[in-house]
Amino acid sequence: MEHEILDSIALNNSRNLLEYPDDAVAIPIMDRFMVINIDGWVASTDRPNGMDTVSCGYRATINAISDIIAKGAIPKDIIVSLSTTDKDDVPSYLSGVKLVADKYNLNYLGGDLNQSEDTVIDIVAIGMADRLIKRSGAKRGDIVCWIGPDFGTTAAALGILLNNWSGSRSIALKIMNRPELFFEFIEYVDLLNISSSIDCSDGLASSLYMLASSSNVGMELFELKSNNWVEKIACDNGQQLTDLIFYGGEELGIIFTCADQKLPDNVIQIGKVVDGDKIMHQGEIIENKGWEHFVHK
Repeated sequence: MEHEILDSIALNNSRNLLEYPDDAVAIPIMDRFMVINIDGWVASTDRPNGMDTVSCGYRATINAISDIIAKGAIPKDIIVSLSTTDKDDVPSYLSGVKLVADKYNLNYLGGDLNQSEDTVIDIVAIGMADRLIKRSGAKRGDIVCWIGPDFGTTAAALGILLNNWSGSRSIALKIMNRPELFFEFIEYVDLLNISSSIDCSDGLASSLYMLASSSNVGMELFELKSNNWVEKIACDNGQQLTDLIFYGGEELGIIFTCADQKLPDNVIQIGKVVDGDKIMHQGEIIENKGWEHFVHK
């Protein structure tokens, strides 16, 4: 539903060099590109049980910056609009924002503050790039790569926090409260001559389909595995491991394509680009689904 709504109101703007439905917008600045992303975080839909207010600000900020990195841009500045119910919580929400700014050497430029019935944190992230990496650009023969957390990690954590699955809540909260950004990707843009990319935050399957459809290609994936903790969570709670791997959300990894070559140690090849329009995993078509607003309640 979310994507259908966006499709119906999408604007064709020649000044935006990334174009809808890419992860961000980009405009030319001299011989470089300014990449801008706005990302909204809403407590009633995005806050797992047990997440403290500092971590809410932290997570909202990380979410916005990840889209900037996925386009090959170096994040530089952030602006914050905070709406919340209790004025006493304002300093802790904003301290989470500042933690990210300090950790990654970003300029926190200021923003807006409002009173509301729900907590909403809107983050504008701004970066600069020498070369833009669009969702389109993947071609037959490219390999499909991943840089990010172990597959299924956030899905398992959210299952524990939101659905009362059996498992360590402290581990789950650590996963959700302090996600990492993968700045190394920016170095790999030229090193690997990356042809297309997407931030993965709505589930692996959904993100793969968005990347493939933008390039009018299909993908064949290798067998994808996770770590022992995720496998145990799946087993203990009667869940299919492949569901945690493909249909989670909030991963904040980056999927990208490039020519077949030796990869850095923290990048894994997960498949290859082929003709067609399907995502295949071990001979089976992966369903195109993931997190989507106006569907989940």
